[in-house]
Amino acid sequence: MDYELFLRSNLDLNSLGKLLQRYTTEFVNGSASFNSNDEEIVNGSDFFSLTLEIEDISDITFVQQHYNLDVNVCIRVQLYGSNFL
Repeated sequence: MDYELFLRSNLDLNSLGKLLQRYTTEFVNGSASFNSNDEEIVNGSDFFSLTLEIEDISDITFVQQHYNLDVNVCIRVQLYGSNFL
């Protein structure tokens, strides 16, 4: 399953990615990977991945205008199963 989460953040994307890695590690009670390149920052676990867009693939401007939302970050979420308990 794939989802997109649009939000407003005052953090730069790298700091937000590191924060999400820390929260992911705590949430899954295990380890989370952190990978960064020119297009995206990816946090991964055995259960899901969180991808912060550096290259604006999801067109944040469209979302801002069409839905009248004050957002500046898109996080794509991919789940790897129906549950992880």
